[in-house]
Amino acid sequence: MAVSRGHVRQLVNASAETAPCEDVQPRSTPWHADPVRRDAVFRRLLAVADLAAAAGTMAAVGTFHRHPLFALTATILIVPVAKVLGRYDRDAIVLRKSTLEEFPSLLVLAGAFALTWSLLVTIAGRAAQAEHAAIIWAVVTALLTVARLTARSIAGATAPTERVLIAGNPRVRTRLAHSLASDPSARIEVVGFLPFEDDADSDWDDADAPATFDDLAEVVAELKVDRVFLAPTSADNDTMLAAITLANSLGVKLSLVPSLLEVVGSAVEFDTVGGVTVLGMRQPGLSRSSTMVKRGMDVVGASV
Repeated sequence: MAVSRGHVRQLVNASAETAPCEDVQPRSTPWHADPVRRDAVFRRLLAVADLAAAAGTMAAVGTFHRHPLFALTATILIVPVAKVLGRYDRDAIVLRKSTLEEFPSLLVLAGAFALTWSLLVTIAGRAAQAEHAAIIWAVVTALLTVARLTARSIAGATAPTERVLIAGNPRVRTRLAHSLASDPSARIEVVGFLPFEDDADSDWDDADAPATFDDLAEVVAELKVDRVFLAPTSADNDTMLAAITLANSLGVKLSLVPSLLEVVGSAVEFDTVGGVTVLGMRQPGLSRSSTMVKRGMDVVGASV
């Protein structure tokens, strides 16, 4: 159904001939939280999981008994190390928050943790045994995987559902809505649709004209949108850049449904939801925790 600009409060427009099935029709459920709070649930639980994995490793290999100070310091340092390696930021970008997909990165984090412990021991003037470091690396890898799986399960069950808006032509956005609804692990709710390219009839009066992408700010505020999906078909680069800039300026998360062989830079994370590959766009600027880490590194660097 088409919705006029004067009725954006009721619903975002969707063409009648391509209305989504009942499972993905826009619903008027109340908005529970903003994206920052939702992402914070995952980040904090992952940090707790990393601390638990590090402490469990130190206890399992007997380091807490032999070197309690080193073990405690290494345990605490795993959180800033994981932050520097980007292990808390990816979950804010992608929809399917899979621990198994990040396993190679967990191997790196485990290696960094084992190296941190070895450096602490060496700085204290004691010999760091390679065999001991290898055991720590293997144990913390296993515990990180289990702990993060548990943390994401808890966060997924307790964090609010992510409210998404799909912008694209009727055929593309309806197919994408069905695909998203078929993947329960994504925990999303499609709350509305907008045309991305100009497919509105110019004969409409302004008050009765369907909402367009230019109305994104009003729609996002009214429907409490957390993430916007852009599914362009023939938009040029300038149009895409303007759309991305607009979405980023509103503070919502952004996912792109790429065209065939589209080349992107390092500012995205590939995500697969319901068999559809989308690109999670990193928001400009730094999060609060990233800012704190950067400030700490600046202070350390300035004091050297």
